[in-house]
Amino acid sequence: MLDNNVKYIYDMPIEYKELKIYPVIMEDFFEFNYAIESLLIDKDSIPDPTVISMTYYEFLIYIGSQIEEKNRLNNPQYKLDLLFRICLHLDRDAKESPITYGYDGKKAAFQINGKIYYSKDLDAIKNIIIKQNNIETFDPNIRKETRELLDKARNFKAKITGDKQCNLEEQMICLSITTGWPLEQIYKMTLRKFKKYVRRIDHKLHYEIYKTATMSGFVEFKDKNFPKHWMVDLDKEDRYDDVLVDFNSVSDKIGNKTK
Repeated sequence: MLDNNVKYIYDMPIEYKELKIYPVIMEDFFEFNYAIESLLIDKDSIPDPTVISMTYYEFLIYIGSQIEEKNRLNNPQYKLDLLFRICLHLDRDAKESPITYGYDGKKAAFQINGKIYYSKDLDAIKNIIIKQNNIETFDPNIRKETRELLDKARNFKAKITGDKQCNLEEQMICLSITTGWPLEQIYKMTLRKFKKYVRRIDHKLHYEIYKTATMSGFVEFKDKNFPKHWMVDLDKEDRYDDVLVDFNSVSDKIGNKTK
């Protein structure tokens, strides 16, 4: 039996107990992007001891019970249901959900195809979906307020440098132009591979530009290890690396001026 890490590489469905969890394809990007929000709430940053003590699934049930039916599109439990339908290849058009949510005795539980699952199962399924689709998650070791400041700094940097990434349609067109693949083929790609292709192509292009510049003899970079080879491991980069480097650089300049 193949290890899950191998299955991620080959975009194969992951088996969990009685379930098969499928990688999401680009055609389902917008629905998935909306639904995955149900698994990305920073529960432990909510200043309520009762909420912090809950399991993640208990928390979703709790929030869901507080939201009126007319606002169900903002209900994380509604989003979770759609996420299950997408990732488990269940009927998305059925008015009645194929999944039952609630409690098994005193335990928060949900039932799929007659099989009952609990909070720990949702945690395991959550980890699979995040890895399977290469979802960027927050670092729980960084305070929520700090993360929000860093996100604002990153957005501000993108505005002033003009480095804001183009929208999804344009990204697919860029990939089509670069690879020669028809858009219909890209629509069938998994999100995981699409993200990795776009990121790698961008890195390779910048590597070739910077490498050509250094070999010309007219340009020299302070970092002798720059540019990083185009096949370097990109997954080791921190989400806020570019922002923190700029922040430290600015801080140094400010410090020098005040001496």
